[in-house]
Amino acid sequence: ATVVTQGVRPGIISDSLVVSSDESGGYDAVAPVAQQQVDGLRFDVLAPETIPEGAVLTLTTTVTNTSDSQTINDIFLHGNVFNATYNSGPPNCTVDNGGEGGATFDCPSGGTGYSLAPGASLDFTTRVNTAGLGDQTIFWEDYATTPDIGGFSYSESGSVDVTADEGDAAPSVSIV
Repeated sequence: ATVVTQGVRPGIISDSLVVSSDESGGYDAVAPVAQQQVDGLRFDVLAPETIPEGAVLTLTTTVTNTSDSQTINDIFLHGNVFNATYNSGPPNCTVDNGGEGGATFDCPSGGTGYSLAPGASLDFTTRVNTAGLGDQTIFWEDYATTPDIGGFSYSESGSVDVTADEGDAAPSVSIV
């Protein structure tokens, strides 16, 4: 048998199996062809452009299987924020606010990843502390890995500016 992989590019795996046979031995020729295509994972993250200092920043992420026909198994989701800490992460996830590269979360916290049927989605929300971060930027990233699509990471990243809390300004008095 000869296996030929065709049309492989980031985000898509196309496998083509070609079987050839030698008919000289008196056996009938067999040449089945099978194809599998897995399109990948799409991330949609809802995040504001700015947030006032002290308000809780909510990042809502939807991960969708974009394949029309293939379930994607063993999906592990990860995320991090730089210059901030998490107030909370998604259920059944591990949150670590003490990491060197910033606060992180890993989902699920167990050994078996998520499975998404064709077109199915998974939603999760993280809440980020913005206290003391006025006039700074919080950078965030969410990504996923799965052996079903070659172990590649699919990611989405962005940033949110934190506006300084000006508070109530003291009244000004001018004497003329």
